[in-house]
Amino acid sequence: MSDWGIHDAFTAITQRNQLASPLLRLPAELRNKIYFHIFGGKYISIWFRFNERYELENPVVCRGYISPLDAPGPVTSSRKDPRPAHFEYHENKTIDGILSHTFALLKVCRQINIEACLLPLNLNVFNIPNMQVLDRWIDTLGPKIAAVRTVRMYHRTLKYYKRENDEAMKRLRSFTGLRRLEVWVEHDRVAEKLEVVECKNSQPSSTPLFTLRHTETTKPDMQTHQLTPPRPPAVGTASPLLLLPPELRNEIYGYVFSGRRILVCTHAQPRQEYYADIYSLPSSVPFASSVDLPMISCDNRGNFKKKSHTFALLKVCRQINTEARLLPWDLSAIQFSNTSTVALWLETVGPEVVGKVRSIITFTRNARGTADYTAGYLITRMQEFSALKWVGVKVLEIRDFDENVMQDLVDLKRRMKEVAGDALEVVVHWS
Repeated sequence: MSDWGIHDAFTAITQRNQLASPLLRLPAELRNKIYFHIFGGKYISIWFRFNERYELENPVVCRGYISPLDAPGPVTSSRKDPRPAHFEYHENKTIDGILSHTFALLKVCRQINIEACLLPLNLNVFNIPNMQVLDRWIDTLGPKIAAVRTVRMYHRTLKYYKRENDEAMKRLRSFTGLRRLEVWVEHDRVAEKLEVVECKNSQPSSTPLFTLRHTETTKPDMQTHQLTPPRPPAVGTASPLLLLPPELRNEIYGYVFSGRRILVCTHAQPRQEYYADIYSLPSSVPFASSVDLPMISCDNRGNFKKKSHTFALLKVCRQINTEARLLPWDLSAIQFSNTSTVALWLETVGPEVVGKVRSIITFTRNARGTADYTAGYLITRMQEFSALKWVGVKVLEIRDFDENVMQDLVDLKRRMKEVAGDALEVVVHWS
């Protein structure tokens, strides 16, 4: 095929995308906002996968891991291998070892890749643990290095920059688009953040490459230093989202608010409060994010300290909140940790929210479904869930599986259907 034929084929595909793709037929201003939301506001730790046995058959892999805790992983590298490296982004491994490809949208089609391929470099902070990683990463990026705006390095690396003509320091001139360099200095009693106030990427001169401002602080809390991506250009007073037809807005709402597992728990405090953790369906891997659902105080549990407001769209304006505030309950599965949580939640949210719930995940410890366990208690309150269509029952602590246990489960499903109707789907899961 000639060059003109290829050009015509690409043009035809682009025109088809503008008509058929729900994303690409959006106005460019709205697409930019979506891209900012997906590709920006992250800390990406750069490291190298290096293993002698691995490198005998494959090139070195430079991986940018998106770290929700802002903690770089272990780094090993080798400068002796001349073979080229390639660069990948992956979500940091979760507790179950599952990877989530945050930037997979770039692989959907050629047009999206052309529009947004540089945004991950432009909108995020890159953690560089040592000079070996910095050198290899610079060589790997090539011309795309000009898109990098913010780099974070540590005193363990920069403490070697004692001379103005240090060759390692000159490597930073490769970042021709660099606007911000963060230097973290950790000490037993104090941690200091050095912020770039002037960046000179022109020809080498006798003046320092970077002019640093010294700020003394207490040891930094990673929760308080969140990257705020640049704001997209203003597009006027009218909302690009609310200007869309209702059918397209519904598709967007469905994408944002569906496919979650909302775990409702109670705090172990004298004053009973509850919070919700957001999980991905059907997996049980947490997003390491917390949200503010209607009438719920939401905080993450365990080690997931960084908060990402999954349902923040509900806070944008009153109209969006009115249109979509009940969708998280309608389109997600609600999981209760114990009977007291069920009772507290029902008393707090009110019948409007309860009437929207269609999927529930609950527990029974010995499959007997008594009122002492969440599944048994839920049966006593099931009439309040007028829209309920599906119940998942997790069975815990069964040591001796016999016919009595199976009969208990059959009775439990029968009792649920007697209350909610034969159309109710009950699924048993063995933990």
